[in-house]
Amino acid sequence: MNKAFDQEFREFFAKVHQENFVNSDVKKIYRPLVIYLRWRIFRKYTAIFFFIGILWALVQVTVINWNLVAVGRLFLIKLLPFWNWTHLHNAKCLIDYPIALAPNADDHVVGDKYQFDCSVCENIDTIYTTRDLDYTNLSEEFLERGLPVLLMDSHTAWPEDNFTQHLLTLEPLMESTPCEMSSNLIVRRLANLQELIERIQRMEKHSWFLHFHNCDFPAVKATRLIAPRPLFFPPHLEPAYSSWILMSHKYDHPAPKEITLDGIVLVRQLQGRGVFRLSGRGKCLEECGKYTVEVKSGEALLFTTDLWEFSYFPNEGPTKSVSFITETHFEV
Repeated sequence: MNKAFDQEFREFFAKVHQENFVNSDVKKIYRPLVIYLRWRIFRKYTAIFFFIGILWALVQVTVINWNLVAVGRLFLIKLLPFWNWTHLHNAKCLIDYPIALAPNADDHVVGDKYQFDCSVCENIDTIYTTRDLDYTNLSEEFLERGLPVLLMDSHTAWPEDNFTQHLLTLEPLMESTPCEMSSNLIVRRLANLQELIERIQRMEKHSWFLHFHNCDFPAVKATRLIAPRPLFFPPHLEPAYSSWILMSHKYDHPAPKEITLDGIVLVRQLQGRGVFRLSGRGKCLEECGKYTVEVKSGEALLFTTDLWEFSYFPNEGPTKSVSFITETHFEV
């Protein structure tokens, strides 16, 4: 069909030129065709820009954005057998920056979006503890300086023996698929969360650990019911964009479990005791060192991931340990 039209146009153009019309007459003859072609091109690009605009507007909707992120994470997990991208997990830029490799480059620069001076933590020998912290002191003394702090009166401890039952009542959480999960009770990475929680309830005499990361928006919103937004957070900070739950019981293992966090991290100990390790991030490890912190029920550990990496030791004692972690964008 297109070839036939093309042939007809060629014959028409040939006849017009054979008649030796003046330029003004030729323009009049071609004008309807030119107008039609221009209008067709205009409609094509208008439709493309309109489609892109609709996509951009939809991505700005929080629910859609969170679901796209969750689907993207699941897709990346599926890629792991074919491409191990985990070494890029914390990378802010995937292109080598020549200046960072120059001979005169600062040895204390963390290879992230911003450049941090590791000297802010080179002379601390312990994690600060405090009570009755307000958001002004929190911002000035800790967040802006990149220093971790142990909050002695962070929240009310969770009642014993009913936390797992409460999780089962959070329907959006049980229906979601964690974007990251690890346990000695599963082989497959994407196991059913509800079945795992129910299995934990039946294993009071056995050793186990479970941690999972919630990045699906309905699941994150449901986990906010576990612990309210702390009063000491600056009022301009947006709600947590993701959450973690760490649970363990009689699990004796010498090596800590590493999880990747980003932003302002609040680790609230809901039950039992939690043993956490903060390590200087990247090139700041030598200056900042490593700190092992024991956090009791009702206490919380607060830090930012600019200078610190996080890991935890599952509880080896007879009591159950439950920790609740939230990640908030760092916009102090």
